[in-house]
Amino acid sequence: MPRYLDMWTGSQPARGYFMTAGKQTTNLASINKTALGQLPVAVASYEEQERIVSMLSAMELRINRDAGMLSKYQALKQGLMHDLLTGKVRVTTTQGVAHV
Repeated sequence: MPRYLDMWTGSQPARGYFMTAGKQTTNLASINKTALGQLPVAVASYEEQERIVSMLSAMELRINRDAGMLSKYQALKQGLMHDLLTGKVRVTTTQGVAHV
């Protein structure tokens, strides 16, 4: 499956192979056709490849969704901190408990 091979080439073992087999110049990394053809690929049945791709795709979707939520929460936190530190929102205390 093309998607399986795409995911495999992004895996840690494949990336390690690319680092050792590839050539690095100042701003360019390259690998020749012979070295690329020697990339070891974990072979699985087509059905297993489908399951792996399905599971990894679901994980990527969740990671992307969670990363988006994290960005929103970080922006919210930054905005709240700005409001508190600039005095736009005042903090008061009642019986040792801070209230915004």
